[in-house]
Amino acid sequence: MTTLDPALKAVTDQMRIIGDADGDGRIDIEEFLAALRGIGIDRAHARRAFEEADKDRDGALGYEEAVTAARKALQ
Repeated sequence: MTTLDPALKAVTDQMRIIGDADGDGRIDIEEFLAALRGIGIDRAHARRAFEEADKDRDGALGYEEAVTAARKALQ
């Protein structure tokens, strides 16, 4: 099991709590922005991270895409 740094763990915890608000198994842009807002990441930075992570351009993130986006947002 990979150990996450504390900031990334906070993001993934928020995403688990808030992330999939509608229960569809994916995190859309609004769900992602809300999760990152909860830990103080500004909307513009989070939006850029989401857009870069949404590799298939379907407007939602699977788990791996979401972790990638969270890492990018923390940089």
